Amino acid sequence: MHSKTSEISDAISDLSDLLSSNDSPIKINSEDSAKDRILQWQREESRFEKIIMAAESYQLLHLVSLVEIYEEVFHVGEGLSLDPKNNIKNVKKWGIEFMRSVLNINSKAEQRNRLGCERLRDLFNMGITSTQLVQAGCRKCDFFVKKEYYNVFLFQFNTDATPPRKKRKVVCEK
Repeated sequence: MHSKTSEISDAISDLSDLLSSNDSPIKINSEDSAKDRILQWQREESRFEKIIMAAESYQLLHLVSLVEIYEEVFHVGEGLSLDPKNNIKNVKKWGIEFMRSVLNINSKAEQRNRLGCERLRDLFNMGITSTQLVQAGCRKCDFFVKKEYYNVFLFQFNTDATPPRKKRKVVCEK
């Protein structure tokens, strides 16, 4: 996960650089200045697209950093479970409840966060970067979809696999 911390820092740095380079609009008073202003507008549009990409990349990296937090919380839970007075019978369940309590979220939101960050971690472990995911049009919400839809997404990465089939409702005639 250390490389993810580095990637997060790089994304923040890129975002900061892009946000700090803000030119004043060129005053249009001739054909040349009009051309310069149009080209400036075009550069700003490109800069804006880079800002969006850096922010969305950061958002994915931020989500996957939650994996590391879960692992560390579970590790703490394992240590606490050794002392019977803590009454921790199931470390995973304790860790999940601890996360819910600290984040002040319900079980559905916690499950959604955990599922999304596990899916992202798996993709990163396959060698796919957050930048590649953003360039492919992926957003944070794409990792919280139903399993059947996510499997369609995963199929795109493995062309040797059998495509997922949609469940069909069978109607019997009488």
